[in-house]
Amino acid sequence: MGTIAIPAPHKAEKKRVKLKMAVQGPSGSGKTWGALALAKNLWPEAKICVIDTENESASLYADRFDFDTIPLGPPFGTDRYIQCIDAVVKGGYDVLIIDSITAQWDGEGGILRRKEELERRNPGVNGYTLWARFTPEHEAFKQVILQAPLHVICTMRSKQEYALQTNDKGKQVPVKLGLAPIQRDQIDYEFTLVFDLSLQHIAVVSKDRTALFNDKTVDLTDAKTADAIRDWLAKGIETVTPGPMPIVFPVMADTSNAIENKAIEDAQREPFAILAGTRLTCTPLTVQDKTRKVGDGTQPYVRVFFKGNIQGVSETQCFDVKLFEAVHAGLNEECQFKVEVKDKDGKVYINIKDVIYVGKQYYEFGKPAQIGDVNASPFTEPA
Repeated sequence: MGTIAIPAPHKAEKKRVKLKMAVQGPSGSGKTWGALALAKNLWPEAKICVIDTENESASLYADRFDFDTIPLGPPFGTDRYIQCIDAVVKGGYDVLIIDSITAQWDGEGGILRRKEELERRNPGVNGYTLWARFTPEHEAFKQVILQAPLHVICTMRSKQEYALQTNDKGKQVPVKLGLAPIQRDQIDYEFTLVFDLSLQHIAVVSKDRTALFNDKTVDLTDAKTADAIRDWLAKGIETVTPGPMPIVFPVMADTSNAIENKAIEDAQREPFAILAGTRLTCTPLTVQDKTRKVGDGTQPYVRVFFKGNIQGVSETQCFDVKLFEAVHAGLNEECQFKVEVKDKDGKVYINIKDVIYVGKQYYEFGKPAQIGDVNASPFTEPA
């Protein structure tokens, strides 16, 4: 492999960048209004689009601000967010407001919800190891926002907590407090500016690479706030790109109907195989019909290569002919098998003893069947 040259040292220069900012706060703190007001004050003639995940609440302010909107309802899979961002970029907009990015994490179809559901369906799995499956998806989401060639303002709901405080009449009353944003930890690190809004609509900065607002309270709707940010953005050299360089969006899968969607795994290029007790959950990639010598005759069996690995092993065998058809049906589908695991001469052997699920189809005795318990769900052993 040839050596890739590294850049030569050169004098650091501030370059003009697109603003990547977040506004976080509890429900009712004015995140949407503050984001719209700030955007309009920053760029009065800008073409603005809002990705609205809050039941079209941004449109309530359409009489005060001029903007287009993309109403995004559930499921809030990363792929659907990225498709919306792609549409905004291709539409030639100057400013994107994503209201909010909380649902991508903890909304219906969001990453955290899908991970928790996968843990629920696989009670024996180590939940920490599942992050290897979902982290690349979340990283792709962040990179799309950071690389988008336009200004981006994201809102995030904060976790809410109540505390007793003494009011001006000397009585203790419950006050709603905003805490950490409902998103993955350290998401705020990615932004140039992060404002925390109180229910009194007053903002303080919790992340500030501009050094404009340290230890100050801020009114996001004040034109002076926009003026300070605009002046900071304008300082620096203009970068010249040789020819059009559109943003490259990661290929994400449709997560609308399947938590364990095989396409998600392919998009993330993450191995997936879980062994919980005698249950192997995996996606067969190749199924081979084989025979082996047994005494004076031969015995048919099926050899299966699956995605991912268990202790370095990515294949399994099935010697029960009544299961062969079901195993073949599992090709490129997420399956659950009842297995026997043997360790012989330091090598792991996994043999399929029964087929439980192919996709969401339950199997009994190698044939599709109905589950008597209506509360039973895929990837859990029926009662």
